[in-house]
Parts: sequence; structure tokens; C-alpha cells
Amino acid sequence: MKLTIKTIKQLIREELRSLAEDEDLSKKIIDLLKAGDYKQADFFLDNLGKKFKDINFSGVDLSGIDLDDVEKEPDLSGVNFSKANLTRANLADVNLAGANLSGAILKKADLRDAILSGANFAGADLGGANFRRADMTGADLSGAIYDELTRWSKGFNPEEAGAIRK
Repeated sequence: MKLTIKTIKQLIREELRSLAEDEDLSKKIIDLLKAGDYKQADFFLDNLGKKFKDINFSGVDLSGIDLDDVEKEPDLSGVNFSKANLTRANLADVNLAGANLSGAILKKADLRDAILSGANFAGADLGGANFRRADMTGADLSGAIYDELTRWSKGFNPEEAGAIRK
């Protein structure tokens, strides 16, 4: 078989399809994100015609994940991060519109300038998280816990959105 650019691309797609049929796709994407390789994770999903919202991150430990140095702003809209550990995660500028973060641990997470409209933070631990300049329009903070170190966008009232200060 003669190796041309077209042939190489076809081989890559076939390899990615076999990975997609495996239950290991979610694990592969999670491992890439833990390693800080959003670009590679995005490449895998893009070439499979999938999106991050197709991966279930519920209960996954992604503490310390850093998506701030990614070239394009990550689109994690609609992703299920319920009960995930996102302690010290750098999610600045990330699109998390409509994401499920219920029961998630977001202690000292950086969500500056993030798009959080319609996101569900019900019962989440937001202690020390930074939400400065984040769009929290319609976000549900019912029963979410925050503390004196939590930083909010100017004019945002967390208690009106259902959060509880501890």
C-alpha cells in the first residue's frame, strides 16, 4: 500500500473509529484531560464526530486540571460533571453553559470569565472558587455551599441563586 496523506488520514480515522467502538473512549478522553492535553482530546472527539458532552465525567477526579493554556476556548457546554472533583481546576474562559456540576467539588477552582449560563451547581462545594466576570445567567446554585473566599461576578448575588454561605 502506497502511503499518501489521504491514506494516512484514512488509517488514523479507522484507528479512531475502533477506539470509539471501545468502552475505553471515555477513559482515554479523561486520561488526556488529566494529563492536560485538551488539544489531543478535542482531536479524538472531533475526528469521531463526537463532542465532550458525549462523555460522562460524573464522579471523575479532575482536580487540578488546567484548561487555561488551550489555544481555542474549550467548549464543555452540556457536559455532565456531577459529583466530579474539580478542586483547583483552572476553567477560566471555558464554556460550561448548561453543564451539570451538581454535587461537584469546585474548591479553589478558577472559573473567571467562564460561560456558566444555565449550569447546574446544586449541592456543589464552591468554597474559595473564583467566578469573577463569569456569565452565571440562569445558573442553579440551589444548596451549593460557598465561603468568604469565594469570589463572584460584580452584582451577582449567590444567595438569590440558591447558594448557602458557610
